[in-house]
Amino acid sequence: MKIRKILVLTGVILLSTAPSLLAGGRGGHGGGGHRGQSSPQSMGHHGQETGIQDRRRPRIYVNNQQRDQYRICTQFANRVRSQAHNMVRFANSSGFNADRARQQRDQLRNEFRAMQREHNRFIHSLSEEQLGAMEDHIRKMNQARDRVNAGRQVMDEGFKQANLDRKHIAKQAREIERGMKEWQKQYHKMDLDMEIER
Repeated sequence: MKIRKILVLTGVILLSTAPSLLAGGRGGHGGGGHRGQSSPQSMGHHGQETGIQDRRRPRIYVNNQQRDQYRICTQFANRVRSQAHNMVRFANSSGFNADRARQQRDQLRNEFRAMQREHNRFIHSLSEEQLGAMEDHIRKMNQARDRVNAGRQVMDEGFKQANLDRKHIAKQAREIERGMKEWQKQYHKMDLDMEIER
């Protein structure tokens, strides 16, 4: 189990990518009435499907401190995505200028580093059992983070040019925003599976 935890943590730090998404959902219960003959089949199907989905979505029990750290992570993720969105708008605005664009790029970099620091703090607080339950979410988030990092690297190359291409900046900022949208999507799914320990 210790080896497994080390591997998961190493994947987080080294931005490993292995896309795998948990599927989930809860089945309903069929009703009675004049379709009595088809209802048992429907109920049986739903029951079987629900059982499969429940096995795919293990509950993640966290303590209050971990829950608080999770909320901090979501706040930082919101800030990164918001900053990327602001860069898209600024690059497409009539008031675009190189100095302000560099300031926004630096702010995005700082926000991203802060988000990564808080995320790693959250991951390192998890037990082996918790890591196992979150493993697929973490892998999907690593994939999204790779996308964000790729967008940031290409954007930085553009800033090395004598004349900044605003279209280039807008394109990469939009790519970063999309990556952060996927990152937040995984955080949300993780939140749906979380329960506070009693």
